[in-house]
Amino acid sequence: MKAKRRLICIITVLTIALCSVQAAAYTHLDLSELGGSPFSCADLSGGLYFGAEKDDLLELRYVQNGSVKSFSFERFGLKTEAVGGCNGIIAAVLSGTRVTVNGVLQSQLQILTYNFSTARSDVNTVSSTITSKNGFAFGGDRYFILQSDHKTVRVFSLDAKPLYTLYCDYYIYQIEFDSTANRFYAISDGGILLLNGRQFSYLGRLSTPVSISGSDVVFASDGKAYRIRQNGLDYLCSVPTGTNAAAVGEVIYYCGGATLYGVDFSGSQVSSLNIGYSGGAVYPCGSFIGVIGAGQDIITVSPNEMKRTPTEPPPNSQGGKPQNTTSVNSGTHSGSQSGSAGGSTSSSYGKISSSVYKIDRVSKMIFGIKPQTTIARFKANINYAGSSVFFRNSNGSSKSSGYVGTGFSAYFSGADNSTYTLIVSGDLTGEGNINSLDVKKYMKYLCGEISLGAPSLSASDLNGDGVCDTLDLVAAARY
Repeated sequence: MKAKRRLICIITVLTIALCSVQAAAYTHLDLSELGGSPFSCADLSGGLYFGAEKDDLLELRYVQNGSVKSFSFERFGLKTEAVGGCNGIIAAVLSGTRVTVNGVLQSQLQILTYNFSTARSDVNTVSSTITSKNGFAFGGDRYFILQSDHKTVRVFSLDAKPLYTLYCDYYIYQIEFDSTANRFYAISDGGILLLNGRQFSYLGRLSTPVSISGSDVVFASDGKAYRIRQNGLDYLCSVPTGTNAAAVGEVIYYCGGATLYGVDFSGSQVSSLNIGYSGGAVYPCGSFIGVIGAGQDIITVSPNEMKRTPTEPPPNSQGGKPQNTTSVNSGTHSGSQSGSAGGSTSSSYGKISSSVYKIDRVSKMIFGIKPQTTIARFKANINYAGSSVFFRNSNGSSKSSGYVGTGFSAYFSGADNSTYTLIVSGDLTGEGNINSLDVKKYMKYLCGEISLGAPSLSASDLNGDGVCDTLDLVAAARY
């Protein structure tokens, strides 16, 4: 069924004057007025998109060439599920509409599109489900919606006409569209697939979730960067921020504290720039690099504005290609990948060290944290002399007491100036302990009903044998 419903829109198209810091040689923009935790995505051909619910409005922003264009949409109680953008057009998926068709109650999605170049908006209704914000991709004048069975992808035109349906044998929980290469990818639990025509080809195994970030480069959650080939993956190098990195041209960019680093595909540093605050996600914006800070500050940097003579190696990067591993060949999917601390270095490296926990400076994770470890106990087990540390839980809320949980972020300032994700053994829910909720999540995962994101997957190996299996479930049930 296809129905179309017009909703009242409040359109405010603005070009906001730049708030630039001339001395810093980059453009700085403040989007803190959005509030909350906005959706964000990159148009690999040149811009950044943001969306956030504010009162009963969906506030949308498009950042391009140092300016911000705005659009406000009245949601009428609908919930924003996902936001995507490509070629100056933003698309948002909203849920909450239900209709009865032939006596059967059906869920419907409202698909809002807005063209920032023509200032034209459109709202269409489709009978469809969606898994999560990772179950929506937009590009090539089409949008893709991953259905609740995690194996079916429905493809629509911009005016909500059904085009075709894709089916995958693998359990999918993330879909991505690369507008620069005009390619569509499906990410299963532990691998990535490329759409060829109407069929999926398995490219190789890697740690998920991933980000497709320009120049045919994919970043895995363990920090490894791969060049995407038609029939497989070529390993390039590793960076500490994993999916927060971006590739522009032949250079990979990521943040280490307040410094934006550029490394070539072998992992050797080629440039750097102090951006003045601790950066987070890094996106490709055409020929520019976009960096989003924790306070929703945004900078866009041109590569020629960065310092080209390296003064020191980038922190925690792992350059070079390992011998005999230049390619990850396509082949049979071999199941989930446990997130043990492979590739870690000595825990006494640098300013932050521990004789209790295992610090992986490639994936930027800290392993070996026991359930019911308080923040005070964690700090006592870490040597961070000359630095300070504060914590946020997986929802982004600041924490100063109570248990640390899987997915917590520990922000170390000072000499190390790094952010680490905490992995509490057996804690799949991020509460810091092991209880019936974790046991149920183990059971659902092992039965194939759900997938686990990178932090939870890393925490699932409770007995330390390198895999998540029934032995870990038994250990969790006995805890």
